[in-house]
Amino acid sequence: MTLTQLEFRRSSLTWLLYGMLGWYAYGQAAITPLMPLLRRDLDLSFTISSLHPAAFALGMISAGLLGDRAARQLGMRGVFWGGTFGMALGMLLLTVGTAAPLTITAAYLMGLAGTLSMISIQTSLVVLHGRSSPIALTESNIVASLTAAAVPLAVGVFEGSGQWRGALLIAPLVWAALFVWQGRAALPSRPSAKRSASGSLPIVVWLYLAAIFAAGGVEWGAWLFAADYLIITVGLDAASAASMIALFPLGGLSGRILLSRLLRCRTPQSLLPYTMLLVFVGFPLFYVPSPLIVKGAGLFLMGVGGSGFFPLAVAAVTSAAGPHFGRASAYVPLASGAAILINPPLLGSVADAVGLSTAYVIVPALALITLWVITLANAQHSRAQQDD
Repeated sequence: MTLTQLEFRRSSLTWLLYGMLGWYAYGQAAITPLMPLLRRDLDLSFTISSLHPAAFALGMISAGLLGDRAARQLGMRGVFWGGTFGMALGMLLLTVGTAAPLTITAAYLMGLAGTLSMISIQTSLVVLHGRSSPIALTESNIVASLTAAAVPLAVGVFEGSGQWRGALLIAPLVWAALFVWQGRAALPSRPSAKRSASGSLPIVVWLYLAAIFAAGGVEWGAWLFAADYLIITVGLDAASAASMIALFPLGGLSGRILLSRLLRCRTPQSLLPYTMLLVFVGFPLFYVPSPLIVKGAGLFLMGVGGSGFFPLAVAAVTSAAGPHFGRASAYVPLASGAAILINPPLLGSVADAVGLSTAYVIVPALALITLWVITLANAQHSRAQQDD
């Protein structure tokens, strides 16, 4: 049965899950365009500033380790609202922080609590929509792309008024409004013991998780220092650079809208390689000396590929995991969190040592590795299907 033969309906709970994933994405995305401003105000080096997304990533890894236990003890509803509350608190701490230890701690709290809620969102969408969940996962990431694209624009507007922290402060206010409105909403129960079966995960799942790790370095590496690259190589001011890099999440939004349609007649596995090919096309347009319009096109294409990869990969993981999908889903933030933990500090350290322009070539190198791993994973997946 193909996805075109499945009936896909969005309930009010589906829309709540979509909206809260978008809220989470806003907070996650805020760290990147805020870094030049935070580094300026707190006088931070590239290496120290890169510890903020690394701390967020460490929180993601912690959430992946704790997610299953938290779901058992708190239930999906408790993880959902408790996690989003913790992320809102982290946002508040980041806005008032006046020293790197406090702001880095705030980033960790955002990653830990926010990712716990993200796990509950993804699991709930899989339970709610079953075999059509790839469409639900991709559509939820469309909302996430839309809110992520709004972040640099909001930063640019608030920075223009001299109050850049307001771009982050509005997110906890939105959370409070959502909680008052839908705080009593019931979420699906966590997967049953049968669906969370014990035993080893198939090798293909580990390959897709490895690809998520490599692709996380591509997405965060390309976007994290994009504003700094424009400031250094083009001479843009911080507000203009923060606004311009909105083209990256806008590309992700456009790509995910297209993917949500393609998934009705194509499998996630078949679409994954094309995402990295788009990164290969977009990177040189942004990297080499060129007019701003060309650099913008490069950013957009890298966003289409880099951001489009994640929902496809999550769908591939849950599909390949079979009855183990609940446990496999918890490993997704471990893979993506490890990528963010390792790659941005690596890029920041190399940039401090040899310059950002030289360090930036790490991005296409990781894209090549991702493409290779995906090729292996898809081949393994095809063999497994033939055996079945």
